[in-house]
Amino acid sequence: MAELGGRLSLNDLCQRVAVRVRSITGFDRVMVYRFLEDGTGCVQAEDKRQDIVPYLGLRYPASDIPAQARRLYLLNTLRLKADVNAPAATLVPSVNPFTGTALDMTYCVLRAMSPVHVEYLRNMGVAASMSISIVKDDRLWGLIACHHGEAKIVAHPMRITCEVLARIFSSHIAMAEEEDAHARVAALSALTARIEERMRKDRDVGAALSLVCDDVAAAIGTQGCAFIIRGEIVLLGTTPTRLQVEGLSLWLSFNQREHLFSTERMSAFYEKANEFDTVASGLLSVRIALGSPDFILWFRTSVTHVITWAGDPDKPVEKTGAGERISPRRSFAKWQQTFHDSSERWTSIDRTFASTLRPVIAETLFLRMNEEVLRLNLELARSNAELSSFAYSASHDLQEPVRTIRVYAQLVSQRAGPEMEPESRSFLATIEGAATRMASLITALLSYSQLGGIEKRSSKSVNLEDVFARVIVNLDAQVRQTGAIVTHDTRVPSFSAMTIIWCSFSKT
Repeated sequence: MAELGGRLSLNDLCQRVAVRVRSITGFDRVMVYRFLEDGTGCVQAEDKRQDIVPYLGLRYPASDIPAQARRLYLLNTLRLKADVNAPAATLVPSVNPFTGTALDMTYCVLRAMSPVHVEYLRNMGVAASMSISIVKDDRLWGLIACHHGEAKIVAHPMRITCEVLARIFSSHIAMAEEEDAHARVAALSALTARIEERMRKDRDVGAALSLVCDDVAAAIGTQGCAFIIRGEIVLLGTTPTRLQVEGLSLWLSFNQREHLFSTERMSAFYEKANEFDTVASGLLSVRIALGSPDFILWFRTSVTHVITWAGDPDKPVEKTGAGERISPRRSFAKWQQTFHDSSERWTSIDRTFASTLRPVIAETLFLRMNEEVLRLNLELARSNAELSSFAYSASHDLQEPVRTIRVYAQLVSQRAGPEMEPESRSFLATIEGAATRMASLITALLSYSQLGGIEKRSSKSVNLEDVFARVIVNLDAQVRQTGAIVTHDTRVPSFSAMTIIWCSFSKT
């Protein structure tokens, strides 16, 4: 009882009870046999004679212990067959003459086993067998199965001792499973802390996840991963091709409406997943932010779904004089079977780890984005300062040639005197007016460059008639060249400031 106490892992607990039951009973082999969710079973722990073949880790099909047998194990927690080869005693009479019913031997320790099970034990080379039920939460969790190569009688006090140990073992299973879960959670929390520290230091999500990819794969049992961060795809381990990952991420962008999505059969949701079913049947997808195309994808291959059976799990059907019967398996050698339809199941601990990692990645991306925005703002401020300086210099330097054009136009007009042709005088007046307007524009540009931003500017109403008049003057040469006639309607409703009216030119 003391050996089964304390904080033990499930494997350690199973191994200890197997060793102790064998030391008490002296059986050649004692196994802790666990029923799995699909009805199959596996040997979780084993203590045996050194010269016999081990069964540790082997899987057994559900048909070896069918549902009706499991119900019987739940009701009668100890079954004993002291001599498999001994003939069974016939109950006389087989039917109760007073009630007309067969005797209920559910709770009888000495009741004979079915002929199929007896043949099954003989095929294994077992001459004596004892099984003790392991019941957890009123459900058959497994069996302590004892086998011996010769007939063996187990005394009543010894059987009671084994039953007590099985009950103590059953009461410790939940604690052992909790211990295993706690150890996994602690390891994953430490891993998350390492990833977070790395990301905070480098601000590089892809690099940080790449460095710990093997650790994450070992912790949650994945064979490959893909990071889709800001349009960049990084593939590590066993994954679909880059093109297939692009298609998958596009499908997830439209269909994953939660931060977390997991499945053991991706092809059941995404038809094109059949193309990479063997390498990535299972998917654990983390969407960094809803509405964003950033994903962390972990893959599980279907190849990992390999079961090592204790012999061929398909029992043959034999024809006998009494009809057809299922024949017990005659071989218990390792027999492997590979399934390609799904991966191992994602546990709640796997999903919790992914959920915990998501905000860490999101924060890192947010901080990196803020740093980039700050850098771009600084660069923009520098560019604006340079542009302002350039505008000031350019406007200041342009004042001189404009002033020269205006002065020389005035000089030509003065020297020509009254003898100048009216048309030539008009041309000179146009040149001088254009130079004056250019000087005004340069002065306005200089003032604009010194304002320092839109927030310091103000708007005011503009008389569009004045604007139109200035435009006509500026376009006088083009109007003359094309012979265009420009018209406008003064009845047009007033427009707000900064509105531009485009006037079309039409040939006469």
